[in-house]
Amino acid sequence: MPIIFDNVSYVYGEHTPFENKALDGVSFTIEDDMITGLIGQTGSGKSTIAQLCNGLYKPWAGTVTVDGEDINDKNNKKNKSKNFFRVGLVFQYPEYQLFEETVRKDIAYGPKNMGCSEEEIAIRVAEAARFVGISDENLDKSPFDLSGGQKRRAAIAGVIAMEPKYLILDEPAAGLDPNGRDDILTKLKQYQREKHTSVVIISHSMEDMANYCDRIIVLKKGGVYKCGDKNEIFSDPMALSSLGLSVPQITKLIYNANQYGVGINEPIYTVDAAYDAVMRLISGEEST
Repeated sequence: MPIIFDNVSYVYGEHTPFENKALDGVSFTIEDDMITGLIGQTGSGKSTIAQLCNGLYKPWAGTVTVDGEDINDKNNKKNKSKNFFRVGLVFQYPEYQLFEETVRKDIAYGPKNMGCSEEEIAIRVAEAARFVGISDENLDKSPFDLSGGQKRRAAIAGVIAMEPKYLILDEPAAGLDPNGRDDILTKLKQYQREKHTSVVIISHSMEDMANYCDRIIVLKKGGVYKCGDKNEIFSDPMALSSLGLSVPQITKLIYNANQYGVGINEPIYTVDAAYDAVMRLISGEEST
């Protein structure tokens, strides 16, 4: 079953001069077995939503249900603690989640607290390290001796090792070079496809949304502007631009070309899709 937000509001600094309503009556569903992108300008509520899913924050109003259970139900305290393992959260600066003597121990921390056997812990550590691309040599290093990109991988591996049903990552590729960015996001997509888990990627990059997500939720000033698959979201690039969101460069290029009568009548958000559309146009086929 999915994660469902039903008319959820959240307020920071309530009843203080710094009161700020981060979310205002939002309702949406994070579907099972797919990658959902969560995008919006800074301050639109993305990180707040991530921590509400995990149970770190409690809604000011409305309900957050995971697998059909209200995770903030006062009559079911066990459900909230269970939710920390069920919904894995990687923070925007995941390297701050590292604290153990070695990378191996850091990745093992979650499974150990879940009560897994030593044999099961070893299996989970090895598999999580494989998924994110951490070498055996680095497993026995201090996490603080790793590069920034490797620290990020280690933190993600520590959450993956708990085998959460839902994996939420807040800007997982921030600060990485283009190759590192593509590598970690490709590995996360592979993880989702192999494990059939639900992954949420929070990002400022529309290229990330276009290349790695199946469904996208667009936020606007604490509310939901639009939800849908990529065709629905990218069908109106100018509307996204009006929100201050940078649409994929290829989408902008095709949109501008169409203003001069090129005639590609389909949402384009990846280079491969643009290539196919142009080749159909050249060959005289209809653009769908």
